[in-house]
Formats: sequence, C-alpha cells, structure tokens
Amino acid sequence: MTRSFFPPARSGRDGLRTCALFLSSSALLAACTTFDPTRAITDAEEMASSQIGAAADIDISAQREHLLTEPLSSEAAVAMALAGNPVIDLALAGLGMTAADAFTASRLANPQLSLSRLSGSGNERSVALGLDFADLLLRPARSSLAQEELEVARLETAAIMIDLARDTEQAWLRHVAAEQTAALFAALAEVADTAAELAISLHRAGNLSDLELARKKAAAAEAKTQAARSGAATAATRRDLNRLMGLSGDDAGRWQTPDRLPLPDGDEPGLNDLLSRSRDDRLDLAAGRLQVSMLESGRDLEQRWRWLGTVEIDYEWERKRDGSRLRGPGLVLELPLFRQGQHRTLRAEAAVIRATAELALRELEVEHHVRSGHAELAALREILGTYENVIVPQRAEAVARELERYNFMLIGAFDLIAAREQEYRSYADFIAAMRDYWLARAELAHAVGGPLPRIATRPAPDLEGVTAPIDDMNHGHHDHHDHHDHHDHHDHHDHDGHHDHHDHGDQQGDAP
Repeated sequence: MTRSFFPPARSGRDGLRTCALFLSSSALLAACTTFDPTRAITDAEEMASSQIGAAADIDISAQREHLLTEPLSSEAAVAMALAGNPVIDLALAGLGMTAADAFTASRLANPQLSLSRLSGSGNERSVALGLDFADLLLRPARSSLAQEELEVARLETAAIMIDLARDTEQAWLRHVAAEQTAALFAALAEVADTAAELAISLHRAGNLSDLELARKKAAAAEAKTQAARSGAATAATRRDLNRLMGLSGDDAGRWQTPDRLPLPDGDEPGLNDLLSRSRDDRLDLAAGRLQVSMLESGRDLEQRWRWLGTVEIDYEWERKRDGSRLRGPGLVLELPLFRQGQHRTLRAEAAVIRATAELALRELEVEHHVRSGHAELAALREILGTYENVIVPQRAEAVARELERYNFMLIGAFDLIAAREQEYRSYADFIAAMRDYWLARAELAHAVGGPLPRIATRPAPDLEGVTAPIDDMNHGHHDHHDHHDHHDHHDHHDHDGHHDHHDHGDQQGDAP
C-alpha cells in the first residue's frame, strides 16, 4: 500500500532550493565513485597468467608464423588456444556484462521527470521531478555487493582460461604420444608383413602348413588394421588440438609437434605442499569464499532494511485552472503492513547456507583430487621407470640374443620376428606410460590450481633403431629358412610315428 502527499510549502523558493541541493548532493555522491569496470577483463587475464605460466607470456600476434612452422611446444599450443579459442571471447563477453551491471549498481538511478496537462473548462499543468530515496540509502551497500559479484565473475573467467590451458596441454601430450605410437605400429605392420611374405614363400616350397600360413596372413592383416587405427587416432588427436587452439583451414595442417615426449628426471613435490597450495591458489575456491561473503553481506543488508519498501522523494510544480500555482516536495512511501521483508531475509539466509555447503563440498573434492592425483603420479612414475630400466632394455637384449641364436641356426626366422614384435610392443607401452605420466602431472597441476614446480627432463631413448625394417637386421642367410622350414614341414605332415622326431626338433630350437 502506498501513499502520496504533498504538504504545502511555506516558500516555493525554499522548497526548490532544498530539492536542488538534494539532487546535486546525490549527483556528487555518484560522481565520486572510483569504480572502474574497464579493469575487469585485464584483471581476469592477469589472474589467469599468473597460474598458466610461460605460455601466457607468448605474443601470438608477433610469433604466430614462427610457431606454425617450428615444432609446436606445449607452451606454444596453450598460447595459441588462449589467443584463438572462441570460448575465451564468450567468457570475456560474460565478464563485460557483469561489469556493466556492477557499474550500474555503483550509480544512482536517474531522477524521473513527469509532465501532465489536463484540458477541460480550463487547463491544468503539472511538472514533477522524483528520485528513489531507497536507492540513495542502499546505493553504497548495493555497489559493494555488485563489485564483489564482479570479483567472482573475474575469478570464474580466469578459471575458464586456466581450464582451457590445461585441456590444451593434455591434448598436446595425447597427440605427441599418438604420433609416436602410430610410427611404432606402422613399423610393427611391416614386420608382420615380412613374416607373411616369408610364410608364403615357404608354403610354396612345401615347407609350411596351411594352418601356419593362415596364421601369418591373419597376423599381418591384424597388424595393418592396428596401424590404421593408430593413424586414425592420431588424426583425432590432431583434430582435438586444432579445435582447442582455434585453428582451421591451412593453418590446421601446417604445424608439427616434437617427435617424442621427454622423460622426467627430478623429484616430485610433496603432498603437504600441494594440499597447501590448492587451498590458497584454486580460483574456484577463492570465488566460492567470495560468493559466501557476498551473500552474507546481502543477507545482513536485507535484515537491516527489511522494513524499507518503496520510498520516493519528488518535487512537483502545478498550475491550476484559475491561474494559481502550487509547488512543493512530495513523498511516496510503501507502508509495511502485510509484508515486512520476511521473504527476502529468508531467501538470503537460504542462499548463504547453500553457498557455504557448496564451498565445503568443493573443498572436499579438491583435497581428494590432489591426494589421489599425487598417489597416481607416484605410481605412474614407478611404472615409467620400470619400462625404461627393465622392460625396454630387456626386450632389446632378448632380440640381440635371439639374433645370435638365429645366426647359429638354433631358431628360425619366425622366432626372431616374434621377438622383434614383442620389442616393438614394449616400446609402444613405454610411450603410453610416458603419456600417462605427463597427463597425470598436468591433471595434478590443475587440481592444485597452478603449475607444478618445473622438473628436470631428459630425452627419451631414440626409437629409430626400433622402428627400422626387419631386413635391416643382420640375419641375411636364406639357408636359415630351411632350418626353420624343416620343423614346419614336420608340423604339416605330423602323424603318430613322427612325434619323437618333431619333439627333437623343438628341443634343438630351444637350446641356448
């Protein structure tokens, strides 16, 4: 329920002076506001840069051509994404809208001027200038809340940039590993194809059974299929990285990555340090705490002014039909008879409780994320060390020993090829272990809220020798085939009377 009344003014000039003083004071208060919303985007970018690291300092406009022609590092890929991915523009546009709202909240509402003219037996004219007095009273508090809301938006926008950097780094890691793996599986397909060609030759000579020929052909076809799948996976990882970097057209096909991932060579940070950093550095946690503080301030404001409804102050000039004139200030006041703002205070209190619970839940998730990420990284580091120090060198040693046995005619070509295939697959698993380790490290950095301390690295073992064609190996004695073929020939013509001879051949092939 509202009521408007215009008490008679003792002096129109005094009333006009009072109203003008009031309006000018209000304008002065609004003009004194130092809030600068244009800083919002710059502040968000600075927040993100401090946690993204070196990639945020790369000037894409000046180095774009160079980055597209040189091997693309993970930092360069992140810089390309920050400069070219439209999701950043969307986030900054949303931040700009929030800044506009905050700017509006920091200013008084404009005075309202109303004019009326009534005609009949005479003319009546009135002019009124009004100002929302409640807005004047609540402007400082509302401005403070709006700036806190803008700060939350800044933190959220910076978090979007950091998420994009994390996703781009991980996509880069997957692509480099996919290219390495594709090269290995292509070499593995060549080995299987060599075995199939040898099997065809032996089968034509009558020294290989139909069953063994079918096995070798099927193995070669499966290896080719695996190589094709690996090539398709590489194309998919390239597509994903291009999408994150915002590249299309010719630029999407120009860049290349290094030929292999590095190996870690240093100690990882401790768990307690990581947990402490996550509590201090996570922007989403900072935004959550600020959100709770902002809602608590809003709740206190609602409780303090819950009786205050609509309050408008105006000044009206009116000329009557008889030529007389009236002027004076006016007041529009909402009387809190039926509602005293209880619904606003209840909603404000509920909002505080919900935001507090969401923050506690997020803090719990972050802690467990850091703990599990640290444990996973330690396990993957151990697995990677096992591949590097045990599995890969032992597979290479096994091939060398099998080659010696082959040269002494103790095993056949297929045994040597099988050892070579196992060596290739161990290298493929080694690459996967490197990829998984670096992906886990990037994920742990995201859980902590900033880059982990730089760790020393060293080049991974050169895999060129492993991917060399099978006929580069020093086994070029074709009469060795006859030795292996002899066993296969007996497999083909096997019957009960020949079991002892076949067993003797197997024992000879397994001799050291």
